[in-house]
Amino acid sequence: MRINLYGLVIYLSCLLGYWVIGKRNKAVSQKELDKLVLLLIPVGLLGARLYHVMDTWWYYKENLIEVFYVWNGGLGIFGAMALGVVLIWWYEKKLKVSGKIFSLFAGALPLVQGLGRLANFVNGEGYGVDNRPIWLYEAVPNLMLFGVLSYLWKKKKEDLVLPGYLIGYGLIRMVVEIFRTDTWVLGGGIKAGQVIGGGMVIWGLVRVFGIFRFSRK
Repeated sequence: MRINLYGLVIYLSCLLGYWVIGKRNKAVSQKELDKLVLLLIPVGLLGARLYHVMDTWWYYKENLIEVFYVWNGGLGIFGAMALGVVLIWWYEKKLKVSGKIFSLFAGALPLVQGLGRLANFVNGEGYGVDNRPIWLYEAVPNLMLFGVLSYLWKKKKEDLVLPGYLIGYGLIRMVVEIFRTDTWVLGGGIKAGQVIGGGMVIWGLVRVFGIFRFSRK
């Protein structure tokens, strides 16, 4: 039952995120949006699983068959985001709607991530230093970030949604990684999540700077 609940929570989180995206979508036809979502599901799962396997290769190299046991947990959001970015970039280029699809997904992603962390809870995972509930530490800020980005969307500042997500989620991960014990550690004890999170913050700030600089011209 625990494993079934894990998948159910992830599914319902994604379904709610899809509903939010559909309600806000004015960039592409519903048909094109559905096609993109159907492509993102396997691509995102593949990227998320690859990230986790790379992170814990010391284990999977001795248990190769378990690479395919996705239902046991073990998905890295950064891997899903990496392949997802490539796919959305290609789709935007194909439909000539630069930035609009990214804004749609960035605005809903914190909701999916926040609720999706409940899957860690039902699967009995997501605890860190001193048994801290890391899943909760990430779920609450993500839901707050969703609220902020929704406000920007309501005020028709869609161009700030993507950089807002990059800065917000980047900061969340930089802090949360401090308490995690199951995260990917690079050379010198540096955590991959903090490096990626820091890169997201910088990327987001650069985009905000560019937006305000362009608007003043």
